Amino acid sequence: MGILVEDYQNYRGERPSVVCIGNFDGLHRGHRKVLEHSLRLSKSYGADAVAFSFSPHPRHFFLKSNRPPLLMTDEEKVESISQIGLDKILLQRFDQKFSEHSAAYFRDEILGRSLDCRALIVGHDFRFGCGAVGDVETLRNQNMFDVVIVDGVSHGGRFISSTWIRECLVRADLELANQLLGHPYFLSGFIVRGDGRGRGLGIPTANLSASRQPILPSAVFMGWLEVEGGAQLLEAVVNIGFRPTFEAGFSIEIHVLHSAQNLYEKNVRIHFLKKIRDEMKFGDGDSLVAQIKKDIAAASQNFPNLNFLRSQIRPMQKF
Repeated sequence: MGILVEDYQNYRGERPSVVCIGNFDGLHRGHRKVLEHSLRLSKSYGADAVAFSFSPHPRHFFLKSNRPPLLMTDEEKVESISQIGLDKILLQRFDQKFSEHSAAYFRDEILGRSLDCRALIVGHDFRFGCGAVGDVETLRNQNMFDVVIVDGVSHGGRFISSTWIRECLVRADLELANQLLGHPYFLSGFIVRGDGRGRGLGIPTANLSASRQPILPSAVFMGWLEVEGGAQLLEAVVNIGFRPTFEAGFSIEIHVLHSAQNLYEKNVRIHFLKKIRDEMKFGDGDSLVAQIKKDIAAASQNFPNLNFLRSQIRPMQKF
């Protein structure tokens, strides 16, 4: 696992660095291309491969409202970058002081001197420095490190972006979102005790306390549940929403198929595969149970068709 550094002033390296910079929210296919390129390039430079990212997301810092929902927490992002094999991850605190650094200071003092950068990998539209005045030409106007531009990854004629993936998730288009991500969209968290209503109806559920709010709408989904330390992905039906039949408030409830293991207080991750239906209000509990059984049957029928996605999931480390 790569070494996590939480401020450029704390960075210490015995070797020079090859640095790639980005928010890396969701770690989609375009992000992976940049990170993997930096890892390969670092070997030719005899340097450490360093991912330079920010916390909070700069748009969250500057926007007081209408902030874009995140595809990953900082912990999930660090975990995912580490799995690619980079040597170090610099998670820079993005605060008022940092935002006021000039483009020249960022280039010369932070990249050139603090990180001893020998090559920088960025996208063609990379902007930096106070007021975002720095661009690729600004980066190239120095003799401390090489600048490598990596083109984005396109899908159907459009460049993959975190914004596009959010748009897909909002309308529950998991097929396209997962194609753009290169892995199933997931939520991490731990299982908390619920009100026991599902067990009373004969369909026990585990209640997920998620590490972030889902971008998906209120609906019923099929997915694989990963339990920390477990070797299997468990087939599951997931309800996200407000349980309108009982007016019970928002929850994320997971019913695991073919398993009765106790999940209470365990760390888990649910990988979303496909929407089954919208959340609905039923006249009584019996009608709800009948529909849930149909949901389970529909999911069971579809799981074999999605097994190709299993190879995209790497066992979780910590979050």
